Amino acid sequence: MHHDRPTSSSLLEPPPREGLKLVLIGLLTFGATLLLILLSLAPAAQP
Repeated sequence: MHHDRPTSSSLLEPPPREGLKLVLIGLLTFGATLLLILLSLAPAAQP
């Protein structure tokens, strides 16, 4: 028996809003990591 459920396929694909949220979270974590690296390297660079 073959059942075609549009809901199952829609559940697999995240809505555009979820995608934007994931992108924003990724950018925030990337920026935070860069800030931490810069802050940790700044004191070492100064004599």
